[in-house]
Amino acid sequence: MGARGDRPVFDGANPLEILSAVSACAIEPPSSYVEELDPALERTVLRALARAPSDRFQSAEEFLVPVLAIAHQDVRFRDGRMLDLALPDGLAPPGAPTVEIDA
Repeated sequence: MGARGDRPVFDGANPLEILSAVSACAIEPPSSYVEELDPALERTVLRALARAPSDRFQSAEEFLVPVLAIAHQDVRFRDGRMLDLALPDGLAPPGAPTVEIDA
């Protein structure tokens, strides 16, 4: 099913047609689905989906930096510690809460 659940995102008679559809499609901005989406989150998602590998985040850790910065600005996530647990040392945004994990 597609992002909206109404149809497959890509369709074709065979895998080659589906691959062709994937490579030719335009990426719809997430704000076309969620009007009140934070512009910083939209930029982050669009960068993660960039066609050129050099334009994308080069690692999951690099991707987490802006995601966490956005999450820590949202009052709903300030007390949540799940994202902090995924971060390697030194990647938390300035002022982000830290979590001590007993080994």
